[in-house]
Amino acid sequence: MAAAPHHLLYEFAKAALIKIFAFPYATVCDMYCNGGADTEKWADAQAGRYIGIDASASAVSSDDRELWENKWKPFTTEFIELNPSADDFEARLQEKGIQADIVCCMQNLQIVML
Repeated sequence: MAAAPHHLLYEFAKAALIKIFAFPYATVCDMYCNGGADTEKWADAQAGRYIGIDASASAVSSDDRELWENKWKPFTTEFIELNPSADDFEARLQEKGIQADIVCCMQNLQIVML
């Protein structure tokens, strides 16, 4: 079954934005990462480190971590269960010592912030 045209356009736009803004060996913080759905695009852009953050435990599940540990990748990865829309989000990142060159949010942009 072929992907819907709007989905293909969406994937193309994400890949183009990553190619425009990424630079080799950058540390990427991907909020609402959806289990690292765009990691292949970041690999193509030669990212040095990928930090996937999602409020949903299922998006940063042990299955995702195990899949990544068993798969060769050109950069280090870390998945963190943390709500990017929480009031203390910045403080929690500082506690964990997380710094990034690029911060993005390309998945679930339609989430309603309560």
